[in-house]
Amino acid sequence: MKKLLFAIVLLPFLSNAQGTVLDKIVGIVGENIITKSDIEQQTLYMTQQEGASKTPNLRCRVFEDILFEKLLLVQAKIDSIEVDDKQIESELNKRIDYYLNSPLFNGEVKKLEAYYGKPLSEIKDDFRRKIRDQMLAQKVQGQITADVKVSPNDIMRFYNGIPKDSLPLINTEFEIGQIVRKPKVSQGEKDRVRDFLLDLRDQIKDNPTLFAAKALIYSEDPGSRIKGGELGYLKREELVPEFAAVAFNLKDKFCSEVVESDFGYHIIQLIDRRGESINVRHILITPKVLNEDLIKADKFLDSLYTELIKLRRNVFF
Repeated sequence: MKKLLFAIVLLPFLSNAQGTVLDKIVGIVGENIITKSDIEQQTLYMTQQEGASKTPNLRCRVFEDILFEKLLLVQAKIDSIEVDDKQIESELNKRIDYYLNSPLFNGEVKKLEAYYGKPLSEIKDDFRRKIRDQMLAQKVQGQITADVKVSPNDIMRFYNGIPKDSLPLINTEFEIGQIVRKPKVSQGEKDRVRDFLLDLRDQIKDNPTLFAAKALIYSEDPGSRIKGGELGYLKREELVPEFAAVAFNLKDKFCSEVVESDFGYHIIQLIDRRGESINVRHILITPKVLNEDLIKADKFLDSLYTELIKLRRNVFF
């Protein structure tokens, strides 16, 4: 890899002729500029992640990360490194969905557009450039570290070189093993749940407006039950396959047959379609393990515990 020479320039801001601030340029690395909006957008993305908002000097850390990224972009240009457009578009769609589903925007495109002061198409153009830069930087970094090897001795030398008073305290930890006996749901319980949902479906079939009320009473999905079973706009990949296969084939206000998924049994009602997303209601009921099956599992584990105690005594005594 060629030797990288660079210059970093820090600037106060960029304004128009009338003195109105358009955006602030906070740094230049080679031909790449860093604006205040770059830092704000990345900070927003990180604050959506658990615990990031509590990190001290988060904006400073974001600025440092972006500076490092720009350095890698200079190296990417020198080495003629490129990234695949399909990967960029895939990551772009994930990023936009992540923002839209955050509490700040609550799935509303208009709120996102108002926040950035531009239409969604222009927001995507901005994000696409940033994502391309991030992926290029990652690719360069991967090439730089590809041949790096660290031996156990290297780790020990590094550890021993750290001042003792700088090492964090680590609580005592234990490694344990366990034997789990998970009782299976009986076929009779599954049939009971299925029959109950079929009965609800018959009640709703001729009066679709009943679905929300029935979901509020009977659904076992705590997130959607209080909203009458409504899930909000979701794409196919955001739903479990069995649920999505049925939901995306529903007609307006039509109530589905009983659908089985890893969560239990559902009946689904289509509310609306919007591009590649749908909004549906569902009623979820999960078959329960019968008390008698729990007792059997408890007795099995008790007997196994007794055998293990006997085996331990024979081994050590």
